[in-house]
Amino acid sequence: MSILTKEKIQKLNLFQSYASSTNENHGYYEILSTRLYLITLTLSVIIIALYTSLIDRTQLVTIKSPITSDQYTTLYQQHSQTLTCPCTTISITYEKFIHLSPTYHQICSSQFISDDWYQYITESMSNIYYFENDDFRNRASAFFQMLQVLCQSTNETIQDSLVVFNSTQLVNDKLIPQQLFQIQAESYINLFIETTTNTYKRSLQIIRDTTQSSALVAYGSSVTYLSAYQSVQITPNILYNDSNEPCSCRNTAGCIQQAKLYDYLSPFTMSVTGIYFSCYVLESVLRSTLECFYNQACFIELNLLINPDDPSNFSILNSTQPSSQYQPTTVIQEIINNLMTEQWNFNVSFESYYQQCQPSECHYTYIEKFDYLYTITTILGLIGGLSTILSKLIPFLIIIVNPHIFPFFRKLYKKYKQRQNQIKPTTITSTIVENYNNINVIDEQLATNSVSKKQSTTTISKWKKYLIHSITCLIIIVLILASTIVFAMKQGTSTSMRTAQSTMMMTTTGTVRVTTTKKSSDTTTITATTSSML
Repeated sequence: MSILTKEKIQKLNLFQSYASSTNENHGYYEILSTRLYLITLTLSVIIIALYTSLIDRTQLVTIKSPITSDQYTTLYQQHSQTLTCPCTTISITYEKFIHLSPTYHQICSSQFISDDWYQYITESMSNIYYFENDDFRNRASAFFQMLQVLCQSTNETIQDSLVVFNSTQLVNDKLIPQQLFQIQAESYINLFIETTTNTYKRSLQIIRDTTQSSALVAYGSSVTYLSAYQSVQITPNILYNDSNEPCSCRNTAGCIQQAKLYDYLSPFTMSVTGIYFSCYVLESVLRSTLECFYNQACFIELNLLINPDDPSNFSILNSTQPSSQYQPTTVIQEIINNLMTEQWNFNVSFESYYQQCQPSECHYTYIEKFDYLYTITTILGLIGGLSTILSKLIPFLIIIVNPHIFPFFRKLYKKYKQRQNQIKPTTITSTIVENYNNINVIDEQLATNSVSKKQSTTTISKWKKYLIHSITCLIIIVLILASTIVFAMKQGTSTSMRTAQSTMMMTTTGTVRVTTTKKSSDTTTITATTSSML
């Protein structure tokens, strides 16, 4: 470095004023202010650079519509924790994305609950004038008509509940992720099935309890059939089980009696497997099974006894139906408890839900480490305000602190120069050796050392005093520097909030063009617009 350059640096004055040309002290203060200003500004820039390069920054990306569900799925796989898409339509009915329907038990679509079956049984009774109380023909018509009523009532209950369910609205202002949407939709369906089933079961139980408590008796139950030739018939409401033990319907509705078929021209009697008669027709149906109507041999024998001259060609129930959850021995009440359904068929369409939601845009954030471009733009954005603040504070600080601190350093510097010019590089030891025989010189030297010690003690105490002032001044400078940086960064943050929107052109092939702008000191915003390449 040349002497001229060094001299220019030493005399560099960024705060030169008219007073400095007439007053040497003003010029000196301005040079000191310049040096402190440059040092403080440099340290501030270094601190800001380190801060912006070490912290993690959250970048916000905004993707404008239109965006397809496939693109959303891809984005969700990449940013599942932070992706949000506000819905244009926040209220969507279930029927828009859930299709639900039951598959009923085959008995509800069989011939055994049709008018042809009822007529067939009725015609078989035309030539018989007396029936035993437990004869199947005596109660079969009422039995299967009740079974038909149960099929119809469960179907009506389900259809009415489906109307309410389909009109129920899903309210959400943000698009639900596909996996969570599927779970929620299935929970809605399960809740619907459970609620509908429990409601029907409660209603049916009320009917059973009311019938039992009112002691109502219907034709075709336990009332003895009255012949036209009989004037009086006592009909106690009592049933007898297979062990011929009586059971009073007045006490309980749980009395059951095995249904039989009698051949009144012979002593042959057939027990109809699975069919039981109870105090009331409803109880008879609920406590029976359809076992005989699954078994070909049992049904043929039953058919021949009902009408041996003209057996029917009705088909039995399919016992090998693969989708059935019931066995031939399953009690009808268990089937009723499931609303006569084999299974529930449902389809949940996320695509339909997405189309109804119609998200206007999607946002996601991600953490980004060091970004040199962000660091540079942050420094450039803050350095203007930081420079302005320091240029105002430092000269003022120099004027306040200088009368207490800097004169001391200037005196020390002058004394140091004087000693460098006056004192030769000799030591007390060499003086003693050269003047070993001169006692006067030794005494004089000792006296000089004593005076020097006193002066040194005085200097040390002054040094302690000024050292305390120096430390205080340094602390003030550090506080001002920190406050200045914080203030400047806040100013830069508020200024950088006014940013232009960026544009992201996203094609269906995944090509993306991004223009990034910064939102704050620790947040970057990318506003993107997608377009499908058709």
